[in-house]
Amino acid sequence: MPRILKISNLDNLIERYVAGEPEYKLAREAGISRGTFRKRLLAANIIPRGLEAVRSGYQTWLNSMSPEERRKHMLPAHTAKRGRPMGRQQKLRGAETKQRRQTGVVPIETELAQRLGNLGFSITQQKAVDIYNVDIAVHEPRIAVEIFGGNWHASGHHLLRHFERVETLLNCKWNVLIVWVDGRFHPLTVGCDEYIIARSEEMSCLPSSLCEYWVIWGNGEPVSSARSYLNTPAIIERFRRSQESAG
Repeated sequence: MPRILKISNLDNLIERYVAGEPEYKLAREAGISRGTFRKRLLAANIIPRGLEAVRSGYQTWLNSMSPEERRKHMLPAHTAKRGRPMGRQQKLRGAETKQRRQTGVVPIETELAQRLGNLGFSITQQKAVDIYNVDIAVHEPRIAVEIFGGNWHASGHHLLRHFERVETLLNCKWNVLIVWVDGRFHPLTVGCDEYIIARSEEMSCLPSSLCEYWVIWGNGEPVSSARSYLNTPAIIERFRRSQESAG
């Protein structure tokens, strides 16, 4: 007969499971597999909780941890995932999930989105466009509004990602408006709203086969040409060529 592993505190573990602690956590504490722990539950006439209850119990357990405890617990999973590239389908699903959950929305974006909505624009925050999400999407005419608040946008891998992102948006038939904002020198004002109104009216009267790329301050004034603000003639020409090559 197979040897039955003795678990000295099994009764206590089962009581804690019934009280709501997650199955896998108790199994790890006992030094046994989750499958073995489940067999002991069944032997004690305890019906294991369903998948949703398990997830809920796991989240409750995570919430009970300190930030440092949570970091240590998640470190192995993060380490295993690091460097593993995401597939396109996974990225598409991620963008849709981010839109649905409104992940990453910040107050200044909501402030502008609400003002535009009050002006009669149809808008969506964190709109999924291909594998990316747009801070504020104005649907008619199509304007993808991106609010930038730091010069890190124009350096390193952020710069490369900006080129890829904008080219994708333009090729998906979205005009792109970059709004540089900081609380001291360039706060977000109604001047930005007025700029969007003017551009939308202009595009309604003069439709173009190519989408546009604009860069302004938070008050609606154009930003001087500079690589650090992502609006040099070379950058703008690159985006135009990208659209032409995409057909």
